[in-house]
Formats: sequence, structure tokens, C-alpha cells
Amino acid sequence: MSTWLPLSAVPRLGVSVVAGAVVGAIVAVTNNTALGVLSGIAATELVFVLAGWYSSRTS
Repeated sequence: MSTWLPLSAVPRLGVSVVAGAVVGAIVAVTNNTALGVLSGIAATELVFVLAGWYSSRTS
């Protein structure tokens, strides 16, 4: 028996990478490149974890 998950890891990863790239680019342009890279990594992890938590709560 398989259980369908509405937001599996692959779409979460794709959305997280895009969100992290956007946040990183904005921070890099407005502040510092190194800070932009770190902010992008943090935003990617944050979106991935929060989307996983949300999908586990709704299923």
C-alpha cells in the first residue's frame, strides 16, 4: 500500500533551490557576495524544512 504525499522531497528541493537562489542574489546585490551565498544556503534549508513540516502536518 502506497501513501501519496502532496509535497514530496523532489518538488520541495526544487522550490527550495529557487527560493534560496533568489534570496542569495538579492542579498548579494544589496550587500556582500559572501553574505549573499550564506543567506541563499540558509534560505534553501529553511524553505525545504518548513515545506516538509507543513506537508507532514497536512497528510
